[in-house]
Amino acid sequence: MESHISLFKPSHTPYYYIQFTDERGRRRQRSTHCKNKKDALQSLADLKNIIKEKQKPMLFSRFTEEFKILIQGSLNVKTIDMYSYTFTMFLRIVGDITLNKITAMQWDMFKSGRLKEVKSVRCNMELKMLRAALFTAVRWRMLDINPFSRQPLCKIPDTDSQYLTVEQFRCVVGAMINVDAREIVTIAFFTGMRLGEIMSLKWQNIDLKAGIIYVKNSANFKTKTGKQRAVPMNKEAAALLSLRNERRTNEKDEVFPDIRGEFASKLFKKAAQLLLGKNTRIHFHSLRHSFCSNLIQAGANIRIVQMLAGHSSITTTEKYLHHITSDARNAVELLSMN
Repeated sequence: MESHISLFKPSHTPYYYIQFTDERGRRRQRSTHCKNKKDALQSLADLKNIIKEKQKPMLFSRFTEEFKILIQGSLNVKTIDMYSYTFTMFLRIVGDITLNKITAMQWDMFKSGRLKEVKSVRCNMELKMLRAALFTAVRWRMLDINPFSRQPLCKIPDTDSQYLTVEQFRCVVGAMINVDAREIVTIAFFTGMRLGEIMSLKWQNIDLKAGIIYVKNSANFKTKTGKQRAVPMNKEAAALLSLRNERRTNEKDEVFPDIRGEFASKLFKKAAQLLLGKNTRIHFHSLRHSFCSNLIQAGANIRIVQMLAGHSSITTTEKYLHHITSDARNAVELLSMN
């Protein structure tokens, strides 16, 4: 980035001064301690060389290393790993170029390369991470503008998110033998909590009397958005956790200490395939889709659903509106004169 720098001599002093703009964009002044203009010009040249070296374009690899260090603790481990993997893919496809050489062409190169290897949804996740990282580069004054700020994401077919009705859910969960897995799945269906949030859940964050689960960040867990939220429990979720609390035989604070989340997810998918067919697209995250879709179909305010699900944007919640489209269309047809 360009830095304004010039030499001047104030009227109140015999010494020449240098005026310049620092890396944060602030106007600064520095005495050369020189009364002779020739010596002052040499000081000016020396400072220009120092500033030029500091403003030397940074390689993408070096920037990402600094970026990964500084996001430690502010994002959850899975998100940090995703950033790291995305940066590795960028270096493999595009190469290690300086930040100031990144343009829309590199966006298209990366998108084209990744679409040969992964689906559109995954590619978009990685593109959004690259965009977010470069916004940080702008904030750090390593770039004037973000070259990825207005670039188009991959087009994704407008397909319905797979979800379960309450009746379908009861059939699937009834086919699960493992108690821990069954209760994890039930909590997910009735609260909309993510698998990581459930597996990190502690008894100290559950108010059984008030019927509220507090989804909180901790030393070992960060929520996807980094924000904490309170999730009210319905009667079924509250009864399940109350009984589970009564069955506790140790002092462990974890609600589900004796099972891995991946195992519970695998058992749920097997039960769904058994009841709904081998080609079903239902998986653990579908429970979250089910929570949002069923609430909206029941008439819940979309802003409330956004808050309960912990969506950072209302746009994410709005995708669940499509489930009521056919019902709405049938309803307005009742006014037909034919």
